[in-house]
Amino acid sequence: MLVYRIENANKVGPYQSQTSDTFLAQNLSSMAESHMGSHHPTPFEDCGRYIRAYEYCAFESLDKLSYWFAGYAAILTECGFSIVTYEVPETEITFGSFQLLVADLAYFPLVSRQVPIEVFQ
Repeated sequence: MLVYRIENANKVGPYQSQTSDTFLAQNLSSMAESHMGSHHPTPFEDCGRYIRAYEYCAFESLDKLSYWFAGYAAILTECGFSIVTYEVPETEITFGSFQLLVADLAYFPLVSRQVPIEVFQ
C-alpha cells in the first residue's frame, strides 16, 4: 500500500523538527498548536494506541495529507520538508480515521519525494 508523509531529508516530521531559524520555529510551533483538536487527533485518539518509538505517522492518501496540513504548504516547503511516498505492507500499518501509524520506514521502498507547495496547489 502507498502511504504519504511529510518529512525532511533526515526522515523527521514537522512535529519533531528542530530549526535554529526563529521565524520557522515559531511557524512550526504555531502549526503544531493549531493541530490540537478533533480535526487533528493524536495517534492515540485516532488509532487507539500510543505511537511506538520505531513508528511514523503517515496518511493513506494525498487528500488526507493535504487536509491535515492545509494552509501550511509554504512554511513546510520553506523549512525543507517534502511529501514522501512509501510502499508499505498493510500488515505494518495501524489505521486510524485520519492518519496511519507505520512501522520503521527504513525497511520500505521510497517511491517519490515532492515539494509540498507544488502538491497543495
